[in-house]
Amino acid sequence: MKPVAVLQYYAHDGIGFFGEHLRARGVPMRVFELFDGHVAPASLQPFGGLCLLGGPMSVNDDWEPLREGERLVREALRADVPVFGHCLGGQLMSRALGGQVGAADHAEIGWSQIDAQDHPLARHWFGRAAFPMFQWHNETFSVPPGAELIATGAWCRHQAFAIGRLHIGVQFHCEIDRSKIESWLRVPESDDIDRHAASPAVQRPQAIRSATEERLAHGQRTAAYMYDRWLERLAC
Repeated sequence: MKPVAVLQYYAHDGIGFFGEHLRARGVPMRVFELFDGHVAPASLQPFGGLCLLGGPMSVNDDWEPLREGERLVREALRADVPVFGHCLGGQLMSRALGGQVGAADHAEIGWSQIDAQDHPLARHWFGRAAFPMFQWHNETFSVPPGAELIATGAWCRHQAFAIGRLHIGVQFHCEIDRSKIESWLRVPESDDIDRHAASPAVQRPQAIRSATEERLAHGQRTAAYMYDRWLERLAC
């Protein structure tokens, strides 16, 4: 089995539940720590899938690893190598495929409800009509040409798009686990909570911790379902 290539853009935004789930399924992966000077793979030919993780930067920043991620997204679509983009990764997918990424109407930090669209692709990817997911973003993507909007939210409409049953980009963090949340509440970038405090979709740290106890397991069940649908299509 070919491994999954994972592009990691930020030291505190690692593989989390995505990595845990792939290990449980016996799927190998190779993580490229682009924040630490590692370079992205020159080609996806050795890999069965491409995963893009998140980070506090903007996809519009002038940083070569971001452009390399976009190059690999385009290669993946040409070669039918499944892509899964998380938050920044979903934004990179959109931009790579002709979409736009800009400021969201409301920053989202904390837990929110995601609503699946009444669409066959939404039923394929989620298997349920609504579910909780963790958010940490102040920018959002447009749905790129050739993709379908499959999930929305109350404060940020574009929450997930799919290109058939191979590729999916999400605005939320379905790869989240408890340790990542605790880490994010302690890093310097956690001042986003104060900076965007006026947003109705930004929660305070204690509210985030309380909601995590209530919603993490549910969110991870949905994430596991999504990851299993994605793993079904890995390139051999």
